[in-house]
This record gives sequence, C-alpha cells and structure tokens, in this order.
Amino acid sequence: MDSGVDAREPEARDYTRPPRLLHGIPRPFKITSIREESLGEAGFLEVEAVSLSELIEGWEGPPQFALLASPGLCEDKAPILEAGNNRVLIAVSMNSVCAEQLSDAYILLKLPLGRRVSFNEGRIALIAESKKQVVWLAPFSRRSRDHMVVFAPKPGEVDEIIGGGGVDEFVVAGSVGYLRKMAEVFIANGVDPLMIADTQVKCGLGLCGSCLIEGTGLLACVEGPGLRASLLIGGDRR
Repeated sequence: MDSGVDAREPEARDYTRPPRLLHGIPRPFKITSIREESLGEAGFLEVEAVSLSELIEGWEGPPQFALLASPGLCEDKAPILEAGNNRVLIAVSMNSVCAEQLSDAYILLKLPLGRRVSFNEGRIALIAESKKQVVWLAPFSRRSRDHMVVFAPKPGEVDEIIGGGGVDEFVVAGSVGYLRKMAEVFIANGVDPLMIADTQVKCGLGLCGSCLIEGTGLLACVEGPGLRASLLIGGDRR
C-alpha cells in the first residue's frame, strides 16, 4: 500500500538564538524542509535538517531515535529516517506538541540514542496500538512500500493475519503493556515480531532509568527502541 504524500517546502530557517540546555548536550539544527505523509489512516511529518555542528555519521537503518526539542522546551522521541553527509531526516507525529512548534527558528536533537534495528526484507505488516504510534512505523514503511498497516487489532485478528501468510516481517508499535499482550499472541503462533516500545525517555544515555521496560531489565534508550517479542516477555536477560 503506497503512502499518499502532500509535500510542502518552507524556507530554510537559520539558527538565530543559543540553544537551551535540556538533558545532556543538545545539537542545534536548522530545518530545511517539512513533508507531510500518511501511513494508513494516520500521518507523520518528515523533517529534514542540516547540522550546524558535526553530525555523527554511520546510521544505516531504522529506527534509531533522537530526542527532539523545540525552543518552546517541548520534548519528544523522533525516529531517525536517515542521517549522514551533515544532514538528518527524522519523523515526527503530527499530533505531538513538538510538531506544532517546528515552525520556530530551530530544533535540537540529542544524539545518538538506541541501536540500529535489523529486520527481514520483503512484505511487512505494521501494527500500531493507536494512530499515535504510527510515527514509529514510518521508517519501515519507507524501506518497504510493500506493506500493510493495521491499527489496534484484536488477538483473533492477529491470528488471521499470521495465518494468512505472505508476510516476511511483523513490526508492532505501542505502549509496553500493549506490546506484552501482542508478544504473547505472536509467540503462541510461532512468530517473533519486532516490537517498538513507545515509552518515556529523558536522558537518552541509560542513566536516569525513566525508560526501563519493567520486568526485563532493558532500557529503551540503550537496548531499543526495537526489541524482539521473545526478549520482551523473556524476563531480565542481564
């Protein structure tokens, strides 16, 4: 299912005032373009920015994430779609407070956070707890246009999707509680999907413990954001 795209290209915005220190050391960026894109019945924004300081190179595949902050001091998690060559492309949920403030002079990204995620190529089934989590599925939809999107399926519907075949990778995004429920359903069907935890992140360095996934000993900002279902329900692996 192809995504409909409504492109809009505002003027490049110059970094005009000093960044505010949040948690750690933020990196300032100027926004060069914003593109609105839909995924299923929901949507997200692709924000392209050029670094005003040296950008960490080497990201190869989604969905490592950054902490996004606008001058209004909003903070949100943002999956990194591409990074390198002194530019960064991130996805922002259209219903987030930060998205409403992207028209300000600059954004701040604190990098790096999380690990690169490996997933199976081919047809992907993207499953989100709600439209709020669709931004976490954006990197996968960009890598594979041959995908299906399902919002908040019931366990019986998941059984039908798995039984229908033709899917090479399942990716589930949502709260930790929702992911645990879905993990049990998938594991019972002999499938170990990739789970993207939408959880609170503060420092992004594994120091504050705000993103600890209860019962696993795993930190979303260090071990995540993508975890296999078998890890999520398998207890503390440390």
